[in-house]
Order: sequence, then structure tokens, then C-alpha cells
Amino acid sequence: ERDELTSGTTWHSAAQVTNFGMNQTMVGLKTHSIDLYKELADDPDYPINYHHGDGGIRLANTEAQMQGYRHFRSMARGMDVDFEVIDAEECARRHPLISTDNLVGGLWDPMDGDIDPARLSMIVTDPVEHRIFRQPRLRPLADVAVTFLVDTSGSMKQQRYEAAAVLVDTFAQALDLAGASVEILGFTTRSWAGGKAAEAWRAAGSPAGPGRVAEVEHIVYKDADTTWRRARRSIGAMLSVHHYREGIDGEAVTWAYRRLLAREASRRLLVVVSDGAPMEAATSAANRTGFLDDHLAAVAAAVDARGDVELGALTLDADVSGVFRRSRLVDLDGTLGLGHYEALADLFS
Repeated sequence: ERDELTSGTTWHSAAQVTNFGMNQTMVGLKTHSIDLYKELADDPDYPINYHHGDGGIRLANTEAQMQGYRHFRSMARGMDVDFEVIDAEECARRHPLISTDNLVGGLWDPMDGDIDPARLSMIVTDPVEHRIFRQPRLRPLADVAVTFLVDTSGSMKQQRYEAAAVLVDTFAQALDLAGASVEILGFTTRSWAGGKAAEAWRAAGSPAGPGRVAEVEHIVYKDADTTWRRARRSIGAMLSVHHYREGIDGEAVTWAYRRLLAREASRRLLVVVSDGAPMEAATSAANRTGFLDDHLAAVAAAVDARGDVELGALTLDADVSGVFRRSRLVDLDGTLGLGHYEALADLFS
């Protein structure tokens, strides 16, 4: 600042208001400012000295500058902003104090004007006045709740988990922008080979048919009430594989289903992202063959039968169409493309 706030600099007047800018973005911003200043000047609650429409000339001493002004005039005209390229004689007629020595011409801005910068600064810093820095905008709102349940078992470390995380993250961002409610959940176990639950089962004499003998771990990477932008750091935890152990898919689907059912929406979608069948060593060894697979199939059938949640699966390796009525196989070996992102729409179409 030359002297104090709102006094301008040694090379620029603080009071000048012009439409001129070197690109469409700057012209758009300045046009918006002019419209806003007119509104403030006409508001009796915010009296401000604003003289617009006086006009101003940007001078050119070379033909190259004139050519630049002609290009700018064409660009501005496409934004409904009028400028006029004038010769040296017309410059002198409109501003008699201008010397035409070495002057080729100029660019006339009919909306050039000046404003009281001190008063404008007071309005900008007024905590009650929002017109300066806020604009109402339409935001889409989709009456749909979507939950992504991601398999974070050890086998996923071999099945391109990074690409799966990016895919789910992109889905969540797009749905968030569309106004949908989105959750990203994960499931694994707290330890390998059952942990304390398996120890307790063995201490009890290893009774037959015990059901689950493992400590499950259910993870919320993003809850429904947190925007995608605020949840980006926690979503990134999917790229940390220290918690990728084993998976009991059926219980995870039940947990995700109950969370989704508690959310208000006219349509609820539950998307399981997995590499195939459930696997937890201690539970599989302690029960009959196919126990975990049968449990997952029973849970999926029960959810489908209720009809209050649409259940689907995106699988990275195995065909799970025998378990999930809606399923799509997604190949993540290459670069993610449009086809990968269309899989979600195909799943529920």
C-alpha cells in the first residue's frame, strides 16, 4: 500500500473500476463486481459513491498493442461486454488533454468508473452484509443413500487394493457432488487366526459348531454426515494395509445394512466391493465346510427378500453371481476408465 489501507499502490489507483482483463475469468469477475457495486450504490442502507459509465481509454503506442486490443474486444464481446477500439484522433476527441504524439490508438471502456474504496472496504468487512462474498447457488439433492462396504481382508492386498480404493473414492466424490448421502465402510478382523475369540473357544474345550470364533473389525472410513472433502484423510486410510487381515463377509453385510436402514432416503443402495468368498481361518476350521459362504448367501438372500435396501456387489476376481443377485466383475489390472465407473450404474439399472 502506498500510504494506508484503501489508498492504492504507487502504480495503481485504488478507486478505479474497469471491465478490462487479460482473460475471460478476469472479465467475468470484474463484470460481477460492477453489477454488485451498482446494487450497493442503489441501496439506501449502504450508501457508497460509485460513478460508473464515465468511460476510460487504454492507450496504445504500437500496432502490436492495437492488435491485442482488437483480440480482447472480440473475446469480451462473446461475454456480452462491449469495448471499442479507437484511433488516435478519436482518443484526442474524447479526452482533449491527451497528446497524440506517438499515439496509435486506444481501447475505450464505456463502463470505466471510480468508487469510494474506503467505504467499499467497510461494506466488505461488515459481518451482516453477505452480498460481497456470497452467492446463492443451486445444489443438486438426490434422495438416495449409498453405502460402499469394502473388503479389507488380507487377500485384497494381492487384488489391486489401491485401484479399488481410488474407484470407491471417485464414486463417493461424484455421489457427494450429486447430493446423495454416502458412506464408505470396511471389514476385517482384529487379529489373525481368531485371536482372543479362538483362544476362548479352545479354553472351553473346543465345542462343535461354535459359529464365529474370531474378533471382527468394522471400520467407518466415511460416515453419511461427513462430506467427501472433509473425509478425504480418513478415506485415504484404505491405502494403509496394516489392518488387512481376514474377512467374515456375512456379518459385515448385516452391519452395513443396519446402518443404511437407519438413514432417511427413498432409495438405499448397498455396494459390496470384494475379491470373492469370505475367509477366516479359525472359523472355517471350527465349523463345517462352507459355513462362511453359506452364511453370506443367507444374509444376501434375506436383504433381497426384505426389499428396503438394494444390494449389489462389485468383485475384483471371483464370480459371485450365485450369492448376490446383482453383481459385476471389475477388472482393475489396467488404468481406471469410463467402463469402471459405469459399473455402478449398470449394477442398479
